[in-house]
Amino acid sequence: MKKFLIKILLLLLPVFILAVSMEYLLRKIPNGYAERRNYLDKYAGEIEMLILGHSHTWNGIDAEYFLQTVFNAAMGSQSLNIDFEIFCKFRKDFNKLKVIILPISYHSLFFQLESSEERWRKAKYVIHYGLKARQLTDHLEIFNNNLTVIFNTIYKNYVNKNDNNLINIDGFDNDEKIEDKVDYMRRHGKARALDHTFNIHSKEVNNAFAENVEILNLFAEICSQDDILLIFITTPVYHTYRENINYEQFNKMIDAINSFEKYDNVHYIDYFADSDFTIEDYLNSDHLNKIGAYKLSTKLANYIDCLDVFKQQ
Repeated sequence: MKKFLIKILLLLLPVFILAVSMEYLLRKIPNGYAERRNYLDKYAGEIEMLILGHSHTWNGIDAEYFLQTVFNAAMGSQSLNIDFEIFCKFRKDFNKLKVIILPISYHSLFFQLESSEERWRKAKYVIHYGLKARQLTDHLEIFNNNLTVIFNTIYKNYVNKNDNNLINIDGFDNDEKIEDKVDYMRRHGKARALDHTFNIHSKEVNNAFAENVEILNLFAEICSQDDILLIFITTPVYHTYRENINYEQFNKMIDAINSFEKYDNVHYIDYFADSDFTIEDYLNSDHLNKIGAYKLSTKLANYIDCLDVFKQQ
């Protein structure tokens, strides 16, 4: 029996060594999660305005167009519970923080990263941000991608030495050269709105909705205690996206946000159907490009500059 166990261990040893090696190599690849964590570790005390959220604010708000010290900590598919954990982790270090911007998009209140198709991203937050894990697999990169993806990632970064796009901290992508953008936006708008539409009568979605609303209440209460202005923002989307949404879901979102009128420190800005944004401003049906981000950022900067929040300093 002892010899048998030794043979099994010897057979498993190469697999173990390979797994450890892959995990080490994956963790050493530069990525936006580690970049953001490192920035917050160094400069949290200097940040006056913090942008959180998913890709709508990552792509849509450019810190360059604000007078204040602004940091965009948004990331693709970053849900409200992750935003709250990040804020709480650095709360004691935010000595100058006066404004937090949170995106409330069509899908925001019905979605959580852990239950989505992109739950593999949770390991990034556990490993690089030090956030709490919900599952043991959240502690390891190798458990959150298949072998093909892992080998391709390692090959591209260590053999071809490709730049990892996640290190791009501002989130702005160049417009793809699309031959017929009108047709592309029509198709993308329909598909994307469907992706963001949930069965709002299901138990799972209702539980996510209740948890997300509670998170927003905690955000509002803590920000009130810390004298921070909390701004909810619905970013612009192209009309082909709006035309394909479920308005029962949308109205439930609006009703939930309107309930925050009781908080003096909470503002809501709705750019969802803002006609100032045209097809030239969009990367796709629900993401702005660099030009659109300039428009949205200057609008938002002007709005904030009209408030007294920074004049009081």
